[in-house]
Amino acid sequence: MTPYDSTVTIKEDTQKYVRLPDGGMGYLEEKIRSALWWPDIGLRVRKSDGLVGVSLLKQIAMSAAIRWDEKDRDYYFRYKAEVSFDMRPFIFADEPPMPFLSTSNGTDEVGRRHTLNPFPLKGAAKGTIKGYVRRPDVIIVTDEGNRWPGRGSVDHDGRKQTPNLQRLVEVKFPRDDWGENQERDYLTVAGGNSHMTVLNVEGGDQRSKELVKAAVTAAFLGWLAGRTRVRARIRSRKPVQQPAWFEAWSALEAGVDSAGNQVAALWDTTRQGVRQLSDETQAWLHESAGWLFEKGRWVADMSGQTWHYVDEKSHTLWRYTTMELVQGWQQIRRQTDLTAAQLKQIDWGHVLITAVKGVATVVLLIAGVVVVVVLAQTLIAILAALVAIATTAGGTVLIAALA
Repeated sequence: MTPYDSTVTIKEDTQKYVRLPDGGMGYLEEKIRSALWWPDIGLRVRKSDGLVGVSLLKQIAMSAAIRWDEKDRDYYFRYKAEVSFDMRPFIFADEPPMPFLSTSNGTDEVGRRHTLNPFPLKGAAKGTIKGYVRRPDVIIVTDEGNRWPGRGSVDHDGRKQTPNLQRLVEVKFPRDDWGENQERDYLTVAGGNSHMTVLNVEGGDQRSKELVKAAVTAAFLGWLAGRTRVRARIRSRKPVQQPAWFEAWSALEAGVDSAGNQVAALWDTTRQGVRQLSDETQAWLHESAGWLFEKGRWVADMSGQTWHYVDEKSHTLWRYTTMELVQGWQQIRRQTDLTAAQLKQIDWGHVLITAVKGVATVVLLIAGVVVVVVLAQTLIAILAALVAIATTAGGTVLIAALA
């Protein structure tokens, strides 16, 4: 299976905007081409206003790849995915939009990374302040040794910052159009046409479908011939010589309406999803969160100091102490900027997980917004347990303790 790169075109909109800085196309092209190997699927998400939106899987894959690089370099990195910008300074005072910084460590010190929480403003999850927060695809900074990704010289805490935004990059995959006032606001964030680049991605879909079909056919013919199939990554630098097959990333369309089903939706849709994850991912999930594969429910003991996952016959399959959950949450919060209240808003039916060398890239659906976070694998089980417990009657006390 030799990929035909000539069927994919990535072009810069040079008529209206500027080209990428040196080296920028090389890095982003690698991420874009990698994302194009993911299925051409629009992930349907139900938003807080009741409407159903679409988030392209290719866009999610690109953001996840960049976010992993950021995490790997402790966020001292030239490229930053989906930085949230506060538009209010420009709207009310004609000042540069301000990037939101992480406050999970409880400090306002200089040098904090940008927040990974898609709702940095109160009310954002409910749409009451629509248009006040924007999240461009990619920000390229001038100095990767400076975590500040804005063009302003002061942050929300009044601390001095060195302007560091070199380029705002918007990537338009097929079927991805400009949203309402999106282009206008991105120009405001960038500081004008000379600091903004638009990459239009065309083609590639048909060839991807042909490769998938070829892989399935090869696997079937190999099976008939008695040959053993081998697992292959969707994107491979070298052709796979033996019969192989493409595997789904997760149950992408499962559980679209599962948010109202509360606890039952968690394990029903998760069990469907985990069966479609790679063998490696399933192996560590079985070891660290085996309860995900079994029907049951979380209950607290009489003291409230231990939580048990019990099956339909009231057998305890898993347990966490309240202290373990609290300590795990503290680490999750530092790495993701999520709040305890948002645990109830996570639709676990849409959770996507990939794991590499002890680090998991997790895609969460929170109040209709797709969020990419990178966590240590050991924390995934804690996060899953907290999402399930948050919807139980006894979980209210625990969530209050987390806050």
